[in-house]
Amino acid sequence: MGCNSYRRGDVGGDFRSESCVTDVVRNIVRAQKKAVEAEENTCLTGCDRSINELLSPFEENRERIRHNTIPFMLFSKECGKPFTGVGVRQRHNKGSNHSFFECIESPVFRVKSFLDNSDSCVRLELLTPVSGPSGKPGSNQNPDADRHCHDRHGSSLCNILPRHTRNFRATGISITVDLHCFCGISCLDPITPLH
Repeated sequence: MGCNSYRRGDVGGDFRSESCVTDVVRNIVRAQKKAVEAEENTCLTGCDRSINELLSPFEENRERIRHNTIPFMLFSKECGKPFTGVGVRQRHNKGSNHSFFECIESPVFRVKSFLDNSDSCVRLELLTPVSGPSGKPGSNQNPDADRHCHDRHGSSLCNILPRHTRNFRATGISITVDLHCFCGISCLDPITPLH
């Protein structure tokens, strides 16, 4: 997708406009809100297709559940590589009164909201991959994959995500980013993240 032929309200184009990533994320926010509203009343990947699928009319005999999230990846202007968000959360050790801080990183996000009075700053939640039938976090991640722009070996998205990712888990970790810092966005099919 890109921005060369981008029109407001449209989500097509070729990354030449500073606002194309912002506009796509704004459309995702609107679509997710509409999907949640519709769910409360009833119950090929690409951003256009994902938004349309998320907003498709609810059908009573539909085989899949109504999803509420369009996960996506952002690509940096400096090197065109997937941006990896990093956050820390506090976890409680089962069976003891101790807690620890856990570092989470992921290139996959769901948009939570635009910040008040901002046209490009958004709050994103990190989503972690879930693979295998047990629904456990993916274990196929390459721990040695350097995700920095200058690394030419191992920074492929395919080396970051597990091979058989079947869903994503909401982490509760939010980061705030300025969408003008990115040159591209890639949407995944709509999902309902696991909690």
